[in-house]
Amino acid sequence: MKKIFVAVFILLFVIVGTSFAQKKEYRFGLALQTLQNPFYLSLKAGADSAAEKLGNVKLYVTAAQHSTDLDTQVRQLEDFIQMKVDVIGLVPLERKGIIPTIEKINKAGIPVITVDSDAEGGKREAYIATDQVLGGKLAAQWIIHAFHGKGKIAILECPPGALVNTLRLQGFNSEIEKAKGIQVVSSLTARSRRDLGMRVMDDMITAHPDLNAVFACNDEMALGALEALRTRSKLKQVKIVGFNGAAEAIHQVYRGNMSADVVQYPEKIGELFVYWALRIAQGEKPPAELPKTSTNPPTTHIDSGVSIVDTDLLQIKVGPAFKLIPNELKFYADQKPF
Repeated sequence: MKKIFVAVFILLFVIVGTSFAQKKEYRFGLALQTLQNPFYLSLKAGADSAAEKLGNVKLYVTAAQHSTDLDTQVRQLEDFIQMKVDVIGLVPLERKGIIPTIEKINKAGIPVITVDSDAEGGKREAYIATDQVLGGKLAAQWIIHAFHGKGKIAILECPPGALVNTLRLQGFNSEIEKAKGIQVVSSLTARSRRDLGMRVMDDMITAHPDLNAVFACNDEMALGALEALRTRSKLKQVKIVGFNGAAEAIHQVYRGNMSADVVQYPEKIGELFVYWALRIAQGEKPPAELPKTSTNPPTTHIDSGVSIVDTDLLQIKVGPAFKLIPNELKFYADQKPF
């Protein structure tokens, strides 16, 4: 009888101990580029949802005021260090300028995960993002196909210090150079902002009135370009290809005002950050067979997926589904009869 009692006691001890282990709370800090961009709002929503589902994760999300506000991001990351969170995730506003802060986080013994954009230094446990090079290639291939390898195009670039800008342009230019009949007549930064996208696009169409297409490295700039071209009555002449997959941009593709959009999956990026932050906080490492970045030191790239959609695809394949979309997206369906 005594042996049975001891066995039951040990079993209860194991069960209770396991229960407490499972309920240990982890705290993660996530510093985004801005919350003025729908892409990062979606990323935050994905991260919040994952944290809520796990139940034992407390997520702190901060953001800079704009895409070049490095000083604010540095202060936010230093606050996370003082809070002694278990893992810090960040979208680096400058791939080189953020290195000293990452190194400070490293010295504090807090694991770092870069999200959406990577840094060029400091130890990072993982980099969770779209394959930006592939996305750039998809945009170029669409333009080449649409114009049968001939035409004049322009590019609206993200901030020069952003790694996503370098990678998207790398992929785009590597493909567009294969089409000898396509000429890139202008490539200027609009710093990922809609207002600057409108202004720079207006200057571009003034300088090159026979422009055939523009590739905008993010959707905010694409939507700004759309307004500039609409004002100049050039929407039918100039095809716009964006990058991100923001709901507003997808709707403009559906309506035919934009021609195509490279689609990322920000909600998935946010979810992957939370799930991998938990694994890393518990001592796990990303699989060794995953690809590594070319940075020094390198880190593991966890790919969140990428695709491209155009007007024909959306109108033929997706259009009827708009009728079934409830609540916040229903107004899109109401703006055009099916």
